[in-house]
Amino acid sequence: MLAVDSSAAMLAHLPRERVTAWLGDAASEDIEGRFDCIVCAGLLEFVTHPELVLSNARRLATSTSSLVLLLPEANLQGRLYRLFHRRHGLKISLFDRSDIDTLFKKTGWKRAETTRVWPFALVVKLQPHPK
Repeated sequence: MLAVDSSAAMLAHLPRERVTAWLGDAASEDIEGRFDCIVCAGLLEFVTHPELVLSNARRLATSTSSLVLLLPEANLQGRLYRLFHRRHGLKISLFDRSDIDTLFKKTGWKRAETTRVWPFALVVKLQPHPK
């Protein structure tokens, strides 16, 4: 298992016996090999250009891969989550279902399923969109 993060402090908390840490940018890392399953949890809301992360994930995926995303939804609870982060000096993005479908299609993915996680998150499973 490989974990990519731009924060060495976050990578330091990984269980080293099960996970290989990779210090880098998920939007641009050129990792050798392809992955059957990619998980982005607590990532897209913090990046300026989520389409770059999704495009890079598509490049690293096989034709049968799955990409699983955990995204904060643009609803009342999501806005409270954004306020929490703003109070700590972080600006985050929230996502609504129509915007993310456009984003997915633009970056080579299609939605396979979505599950709402109370109070404000969406778990979205994607599959590569046929080219």
